[in-house]
Amino acid sequence: MSLAAILNGGDRCEGASLDRDQWLTSNAIEVKMSPDFTFLGRLNYGVTTDNISGLDESIYNEQSVGFAYRPVAYDWVNALARYTKVRNLPPGSQLPMRDETVDQVFSFQVVVDLHRRLTLTEKYAIRDRSIDASELADELQSQMKLWINRFTWHLGDAWDAALEYRTLATRQAALDDTDGFLLEVNRLFLRHLRLGVGYNFTDFTDNEFSANDYSARGYFFRIQGKY
Repeated sequence: MSLAAILNGGDRCEGASLDRDQWLTSNAIEVKMSPDFTFLGRLNYGVTTDNISGLDESIYNEQSVGFAYRPVAYDWVNALARYTKVRNLPPGSQLPMRDETVDQVFSFQVVVDLHRRLTLTEKYAIRDRSIDASELADELQSQMKLWINRFTWHLGDAWDAALEYRTLATRQAALDDTDGFLLEVNRLFLRHLRLGVGYNFTDFTDNEFSANDYSARGYFFRIQGKY
């Protein structure tokens, strides 16, 4: 069993016309439970406190645990399962629309090499969101389900072409479903950097934490690091 951890923290004090403290800590841990399984943990926390009123102006709290499956004997398949809880209280400057949001996200992703030149990536995520609206007596709740099917064709040692079919289902007062395709071409540079360009025919992103306000349609540019 091996262990790797990253811990960062800091604080800032503001004076003059403002009297407040800001604290921030970022922590990550990786535990190699076996040659095939790895435990992943992350904790990020930030708070801004007004020293005059004694109230917290803003709070950000992210907690995440996950397991990665990377079999040594079968390198053609990889999988990652993760649970994340995020609490976000925006700055007091956003009054009177200062709503606290809590997201709980479960995501699962598997990558399978169907052929030496063809890779299938499947991603499924569920997000439950609750919003404590300051002007309402009850919490607002919603649920999002994201499913992505991505086929990547390895044109050569450096060039890839990808086709995605993705669906998004959101449930609030009613169920709203949308789906569509995405095309991308990318190239590997310097062994550790991949640059890509493509067109998103849908109006939502592949980020399960995004607000997904249906404004993501169009061209995009992607930068990806690898090791």
